Amino acid sequence: MQRFFILMTGFFLLSGILQPCLGQENQKGKYSFELKSSTLKQALVEISKVTTYDFSYRESIVKEKKVISYSFHKASISEILKQVLRRARLNYSIKGRTIILTERKELAYYTISGIITEKESGETLIGATLFSMDKMKGTVTNNYGFYSLTLPEGECSVIASFIGFENFKKELYLEDNLRLDIQLASHTTSIEEVVVKARRKNENIETVKMSHEEMDVQTIQAMPALLGETDVMKSLQMLPGVQSSGDATANLNVRGGTYDQNLILLDDAPIYNPSHALGFFSVFNPDAIKNVEIYKGGMPAQYGDRLSSVVDIRMKDGNMKEYHGAVSLGTIASRLTLEGPLKKDKASFSLSGRYSYAGKVADNFVSLAESVDLFGKELDGYRQGNDISFYDLNLKVNYLINRNNRLFFSAYTGRDQFYLRLFDEKSSMDWGNITSTLRWNHIFNDRLFSNTTLVFSNFDYSYYLKDDIRNFEWSSDLQEFDVKSDFDYFINPENHLKFGFSVNYHRIQPGKIEPRSANSITKGFQLDENNSIEPAVYFSHQVEINENLSLQYGLRYAAFANVGPGTVYDYASEERKTVTGSTEYDKGEIQSFFQGVEPRVNLCYRIDGEQSVKASYTSTHQYLHLLSSSSLGLPTDVWYPVSKHIKPQMSDQFALGYFRNFNQNKYETSVEAYYKKMSNQIDFKDNADLFLNPQIEQEILSGDGWSYGAEFLVKKQTGRLNGWLAYTWSKTEKKIEGINQGKAFPVRYDKRHDLSAFLNYKLNDRMTLSSNFVYATGGAVTAAKGSFSYKGTLVNHYSERNGYRLPNYHRLDLSLVLKGKQRKGWESEWVFAIYNVYNRHNAYSVYTKQDEQDLATNQSYMIYMFGAVPSVSYNVKF
Repeated sequence: MQRFFILMTGFFLLSGILQPCLGQENQKGKYSFELKSSTLKQALVEISKVTTYDFSYRESIVKEKKVISYSFHKASISEILKQVLRRARLNYSIKGRTIILTERKELAYYTISGIITEKESGETLIGATLFSMDKMKGTVTNNYGFYSLTLPEGECSVIASFIGFENFKKELYLEDNLRLDIQLASHTTSIEEVVVKARRKNENIETVKMSHEEMDVQTIQAMPALLGETDVMKSLQMLPGVQSSGDATANLNVRGGTYDQNLILLDDAPIYNPSHALGFFSVFNPDAIKNVEIYKGGMPAQYGDRLSSVVDIRMKDGNMKEYHGAVSLGTIASRLTLEGPLKKDKASFSLSGRYSYAGKVADNFVSLAESVDLFGKELDGYRQGNDISFYDLNLKVNYLINRNNRLFFSAYTGRDQFYLRLFDEKSSMDWGNITSTLRWNHIFNDRLFSNTTLVFSNFDYSYYLKDDIRNFEWSSDLQEFDVKSDFDYFINPENHLKFGFSVNYHRIQPGKIEPRSANSITKGFQLDENNSIEPAVYFSHQVEINENLSLQYGLRYAAFANVGPGTVYDYASEERKTVTGSTEYDKGEIQSFFQGVEPRVNLCYRIDGEQSVKASYTSTHQYLHLLSSSSLGLPTDVWYPVSKHIKPQMSDQFALGYFRNFNQNKYETSVEAYYKKMSNQIDFKDNADLFLNPQIEQEILSGDGWSYGAEFLVKKQTGRLNGWLAYTWSKTEKKIEGINQGKAFPVRYDKRHDLSAFLNYKLNDRMTLSSNFVYATGGAVTAAKGSFSYKGTLVNHYSERNGYRLPNYHRLDLSLVLKGKQRKGWESEWVFAIYNVYNRHNAYSVYTKQDEQDLATNQSYMIYMFGAVPSVSYNVKF
């Protein structure tokens, strides 16, 4: 009995020691058990039995709430409660051995973020949508495929979508921030589901962007093209508000702006001369391109440096999954593209090359024409020796370091040789671009994304005069080095903040001339080199004020300074002649300094799901001028920075638009009206001396310009027949003291009416017919009104500046794509096209020469570039 009493006493003492330990969660309070309950109240009873904790709560807050089954292994009481109570929206507190439950009244929010890519290739998708139907909130991916969407805690269903791809659906329960990378699988659409563009169906209604268009490569490649070479820049000319300065040129005139007022970016690297073959083609190989965007107004604050537009072109990243290639054999050029993984799902490359042999084609064509006496004796002496060729080479490497870091390296090089005996037997030109971009994408967290970029761009040209006496080379080059960093901060679905900075360094060698032989009478000469630096900072905030009203506002501050050694001339205000000579500046000293603040505002009011009204205001500065006596964009045009005598260009643009969709977004319509006021617009005096002039400021005058107009667009997105119809009414003028007697005059590319139509019709699974039609008012030129004899010499009497109108322009192009039979891993197609089907002789320019019959008079003639031009190409993908 005594032994039993001692054992019982020890048991109770031991129990008294252990009992407090069970209630100390942070020491040894770990529990292992399975919980199988149908209601929350039953679960609390089971937890109380296992842990010996008691619960205190109001009956109403646990009534009819359910929990799922759980299995716990060495879990603390806090871990158990967090799991069981997470969906019941209850808070808890522990007082001794009692757990007190209270209802959670505040609403918690969590963020879903990640990258959306194409499943088959690993390419990031720009503008893909992630939407929660039950929460009615959504977002889109940025230019690098990143998205961020903040939603309230609890159950939600999300759908990721991108036109041309299968939807991705997932049921989620949000109780913490979630990283969700999504791969969308492409699907083969039926003949009734052909789409023009891969983007959200009603993006034109919902987004705050206006005066903005996207164009994917499939659309560009579907358009008929000159000599079979599909072209990014010419495709953009088919949009409202975008005009061409001449027949078959790749230059853009956007809302009354000159072609140098367009910021053209290839993977963030500026392209200063986007033309091949004197503007007949652009430097962008469509096989290397992923996406094209153009802003005609309402520019986001991250863009600056140009007045009229931004053309943002992105190269393909390269297939992360498997190897692919494409070959194209055409009338004047051939292309080869290869892409694939360097390491599967880790690194990829994309390599694309194009070479044109236009000179050989011209030689063979002339020889053929002469052999059948097609043009009589007009081609004598021009049979051989033409050298018109160009090449492009694009490379991009994509390396995924980890889920939060990715590196990209892209590079482009292209060069032209141009010698056409029919054009000029004694001169030739060559020019080229080189760019490279190193980009680092970094995801700081589920809401903050950054893109840091190093950029190099180089443009150079040479002009050769092959005269036996003057035999010389004239050359020039421009280099730009940039560093910039952009940040996206997704505060919540209603607030998106974007901010960043950039520093651009420009080095310009305006020109130098060197003799090419010992017999040349030309003396070497070199203009002063110009060096400048351009720093900028910006921020932009996009906010959804309510379900109908969206606002995007931003501010950009940019400065510009000429630095380094240089010569500054002091001109008399009236005579504009050198008075005091020059002042030399030491290296690194600032010669001149300019700065400007550029506010940006976009506003969108959604009337309903099918119509909206938008307005925008954009202020921009441009610190580089292109000094050109031609509207063609010749490589011999000279870029020149602002200085003491040449002020920065400035522009203020207002735009108002109405957007309406019909028949479940199958049809889009829009009308936009705009007004743009421009200051410090430059032009040359009559008979200006431009060739290697060290005091070229004396030949330049500046004044104001303005442009206004209305743009109409009707677009069909889906179906066997798709495309668009665009019409622009516009007027652009300048007023510069010292030109045209101080009166306003139209610019060269002022065209009152501009109509463009693109139609794409899928006849069956193998045949597609496409057409372009263009109609435009003739451009304004300065032409001779008559002539008179002075001391035996005929002298032309010219009209007022740009006082003569060329005949109206119109043209129809057709193409037929015939796909080969489907083979595993192999696709082929023939493309047959005719440019200018009905052989319209559209005037390119006007010139005057002495009449061969009456030597006492001059006669004016019109030049046209192309009649009907057929082409054929063969394309293979593997």
